[in-house]
Amino acid sequence: MSIYGSKVDEKDTGSKFLSLEDEILKEKLQLMTAEIVKANNPKFGANEKDSLLKKGILKEGETFRYTFNNAKGEEKFYETKSTAFYVGVRQANLQGGEWVKASRTGKMEETRYTFEIVK
Repeated sequence: MSIYGSKVDEKDTGSKFLSLEDEILKEKLQLMTAEIVKANNPKFGANEKDSLLKKGILKEGETFRYTFNNAKGEEKFYETKSTAFYVGVRQANLQGGEWVKASRTGKMEETRYTFEIVK
């Protein structure tokens, strides 16, 4: 039993947000949807430096929310304004419900994501 007790433990089932390093790049996930949402924290939303804003895909303060299901059937989210992540998903021509494995190459402006459809 945790230090918080069973009443808190029952309510706190863990974060619904995915970690890029620990989950997206390591696990097979089922991509369900991608939608544009207002970022909860303004510093994580699109700004004048972001190419997705410059191209008119995102507006100031917006981000993409990708919804995934993990192998346990749990719904999880990943929010990002990353052009590289967006382009990787676009180039894979993914459809909702497909199982994918993500990989990343490069750092900073050289970062590229690829998504492979897996069974």
